[in-house]
Amino acid sequence: MFRTSPLTFNDKTETRIPGVGATLIAQIRELWEGSAELSPALRLEQRFAFVRWIGIVVLVPTLPFFDLPLQRMWTAYGILLMATVYNLWIQILIKQKSSKLHSGYITTIGDGILSISMIIAGGGFGTSFNYVLYTTTMAATMRYGWSPSMIVIGLYFALDASFSVLNGGQGINGDFVLRTLFLVLTVVLASYLQEQARLAEAALAQQLERASALNESSRSLSSSLELQVVMKVAVDEAHRLMNAKAAMLQLDWNDDSPTMYVSSTGNNQDSTSSQELLGSLASVMKGLRRDPEREEIWTGVEDHKHAYQIVSVTTRSGGAGYVGVLRASSDEKFSDSDLNLLCSFADRAALAIENGSLYKTIDDRSHDLKRAYAELADAHQELLGIDEMKTNFIANVSHELRTPLTSIRSFSELLMSYAIDDGTRQEFLGIINTESERLTRLINDVLDITKIEAGQVEWQMAEHTLGDLLNTSARNFSSLISKQGLVFNLSIPDEPVIVSVDRDRILQVLANLLGNALKFTKEGEIELGAGISEGEALVFVRDTGVGIAPQYHEIIFEKFHQVGDTLTDKPHGTGLGLSICRDIIEIHGGQIRVESELGAGSRFVFSLPLHTD
Repeated sequence: MFRTSPLTFNDKTETRIPGVGATLIAQIRELWEGSAELSPALRLEQRFAFVRWIGIVVLVPTLPFFDLPLQRMWTAYGILLMATVYNLWIQILIKQKSSKLHSGYITTIGDGILSISMIIAGGGFGTSFNYVLYTTTMAATMRYGWSPSMIVIGLYFALDASFSVLNGGQGINGDFVLRTLFLVLTVVLASYLQEQARLAEAALAQQLERASALNESSRSLSSSLELQVVMKVAVDEAHRLMNAKAAMLQLDWNDDSPTMYVSSTGNNQDSTSSQELLGSLASVMKGLRRDPEREEIWTGVEDHKHAYQIVSVTTRSGGAGYVGVLRASSDEKFSDSDLNLLCSFADRAALAIENGSLYKTIDDRSHDLKRAYAELADAHQELLGIDEMKTNFIANVSHELRTPLTSIRSFSELLMSYAIDDGTRQEFLGIINTESERLTRLINDVLDITKIEAGQVEWQMAEHTLGDLLNTSARNFSSLISKQGLVFNLSIPDEPVIVSVDRDRILQVLANLLGNALKFTKEGEIELGAGISEGEALVFVRDTGVGIAPQYHEIIFEKFHQVGDTLTDKPHGTGLGLSICRDIIEIHGGQIRVESELGAGSRFVFSLPLHTD
């Protein structure tokens, strides 16, 4: 429907007209524009009503200037009165938003009757009153176009000719032809304007529709910041916007990351056809090279079968690629408006992809920072643990070293200061010797753990019989165990078990394990034994001592760890013995573990690989 341009008023002029002038202008504006809720058809009728008021207001004071007979004059004023009532009724229907006016038939017929009546009252078609036909003809053209308007003109022609003949005129003459020609030209020009307005309105509606679709696509693109989700939404929206059968997005990054492809065929249920369409589009997009000297747009028909269109996508963070769409028929070529729409969409998609890329970078770095923070926190806790172990170690070693040193010094001073009989002297010398050996063991433990961790130990690997190693350890400890009132048991396999080990270091492990068993066992027995299980030699030391709680089974093998309070209920030692045992066994390719419960004794087991030829 033809849409007229709104009549505008200068607000500054209005503000300079006080009182009645401002009110009059406001009423005129209301008469022209009508209510904001009016439909296009009713708004057009509102404008025609405004034009009728102008015609009525102009004709009322000017009728006397036409020198009409008195009877015709009163007839003309009667017609103007009917036109006034008619126009008021039309405006009432407009305010009621009546559907009777949507087609325009009522006002077209009413305007025609009033116009012809005024022409007849004014003296016929040959008078100046025939000018009113131009307004009714243009109104009909605005409503229905040129074809119905030509019918209206034909009716006017017939009435014009008939009226001329009835009044004794010449019928068709020069005035008649001129009137007719200008009415036809009026219809042609009005229909052209109506068609242009219709096309402009359709183009505006299409632009608004596409702008709305672009805004909807923008909302969809901004619904997520996940890069993969944004790319999938982008290709789906391109598919929807362009009414395509297939769409594809190809993106490369400058940081040597792999090319990313996302494809879509919408709701196409035929998977074979979908793959064929995507394959056709991919074959066109494959091998495209960016040329900075040309506009990055490709459009055409592939194999005379599929119409395609491809535009470039470039992000500020270094991403560059293409978004392409394809239609299944070459008859559905893309128009210039389609191209403009796809280019606008590509710009928005590039911005959304840029945001997704930045979010991914920030998210990755956030995860890196969290991981680094967690690693720093773990390292901090480990350092705190090491610091605590160092403190405990210093306190423990200081205590352990002070005890034998105090004994050695005290008994040495007694020997030098007093005359002591031979028996007491021998007893004191024995104590000094025992404490010296104890001090030597403490220092050796510290040196051993330091050398093992530094990799400075020279391992003397050789073939040894496991039974010989156990017998040697049994001879060294059997008397000490028996002296403490404990039963000592030795379990050796009947058949010789050959292992490739450093003899001194394995004896050191056995000495540490038997020494610990002796410290923690007040009554019962201690057992040293070995066997073969799953292709490896197993050596164990079992006691009936106080046992170890399950939560300490792992940490007792760490450096400086001992169960109990550091300076009260813990036995003598640096807490390095089991750590040294673990390192020695692991270097030999074995493992060491403990099986124990509080009050049920302990069983330490370590494995050694069997010797193979």
